[in-house]
Amino acid sequence: MKLPQIEAEHLLLTSFSAADFAGVKAWAGDAENIRYMLWGPFADEAIHAFLQVWAQNAALETPTGYQFNVKRKAGGGNIGCGFFELSEPAEIGWVIQKEYWGQGLGAELGRALLRFGFDTLGLPKIVAHCDAENTGSHKLMEKIGMRRTNLSLQTRQGNAALDGALRNELTYETERQAG
Repeated sequence: MKLPQIEAEHLLLTSFSAADFAGVKAWAGDAENIRYMLWGPFADEAIHAFLQVWAQNAALETPTGYQFNVKRKAGGGNIGCGFFELSEPAEIGWVIQKEYWGQGLGAELGRALLRFGFDTLGLPKIVAHCDAENTGSHKLMEKIGMRRTNLSLQTRQGNAALDGALRNELTYETERQAG
């Protein structure tokens, strides 16, 4: 299925285009914003390349995952990304530009990704992972109804652009509700 457009209360999840460069650079190019991610921060050339790949993936009939361009309905510019990997089990993730942290937009994005996975794709279970020190992320996972199922010690490769040290990782999951 090609990348659909998803509407939430304050957010619009859609495909990326080259016009989203400045918005993506604001979060993907900022070391503080992505300090708990496994990648980045990215230079301009890498952001341009990712935008091209993400736009191409959005048109595929049978993708292995989805990369949603997250925009606020009011204002319209890119403020983050929602990831959906169609692995076994399926995995979600997100990044929100730090200027929008603490406004409930991450929870709204997480809920929208879960609805897409359960209601549209018909998945039975969805997982998410985060650095154990990323309290904002694991609190958000709990807020959207996911439950912690695992703590892996010293197995997560830290962001190489920062310190690259092995880190602890939390796994959360949720299952489709009957009925």
